[in-house]
Amino acid sequence: MLDEDQKIAFELANGHNLIISGQAGTGKSFLLKYIVKDQREKQKNVAIVCSTGIASTLYEELGAKTLHKWAGIEDGRHLNEEIIHLVQSDERFMSVKHNIQTTDLLIIDEVSMVSAKTFNKVEVLCRKVRDNNKYFGGIQVILSGDLTLILISLIVKLKN
Repeated sequence: MLDEDQKIAFELANGHNLIISGQAGTGKSFLLKYIVKDQREKQKNVAIVCSTGIASTLYEELGAKTLHKWAGIEDGRHLNEEIIHLVQSDERFMSVKHNIQTTDLLIIDEVSMVSAKTFNKVEVLCRKVRDNNKYFGGIQVILSGDLTLILISLIVKLKN
């Protein structure tokens, strides 16, 4: 079933923010599916999102969607203040508000493909909608992707 490294990550997934990295074919997607099923059995509200719709199809049976759709940020045209206002007050964004308010665990797959601007926008949106100053408004977050790309992405994000 799970190898030793996957078992460690699986145990850490119980309440900890986590980065799961590895090259293609190392079992990241298998592990994420395992985590989602386990956490849902524990009555956790788990959202699994990806950077693209095509990537989401890998988790179709788990109800995956794009990060943009889950967070309601559309094509990113709105400033942070605008999207926060829309999600908090516009009826068209009620499902997005519900997503953010009720999610216990947010899994972002292929995170290295998410721009720093988008990542920041979602993080700020979660904090404001949940009225919680913890990172992502207190939502547990698991990021997954290729380590090299994640490190490059994080370095860029830290510089901005």
